[in-house]
Amino acid sequence: MSELRGINMSKDALRIRQVVDLLPFSRTTFYRMRAAGEFPKPFLIRGIEFWLRDDVEKWKAEVLETRKEHAA
Repeated sequence: MSELRGINMSKDALRIRQVVDLLPFSRTTFYRMRAAGEFPKPFLIRGIEFWLRDDVEKWKAEVLETRKEHAA
């Protein structure tokens, strides 16, 4: 939990609905990728899952870049 110090929960931590809204694919695809271990792991606070916005944005950029390379 010490790595979470300095996190602005209202700005930097995302709930699952917010994560899905940022992604360029469906909720179903998100769940499939998450189950396969292809998505950043969440952290828990009182049993509620959160993702760091920076982790999601970085992952999204990497996925989009990989897709662009494969399309070329």
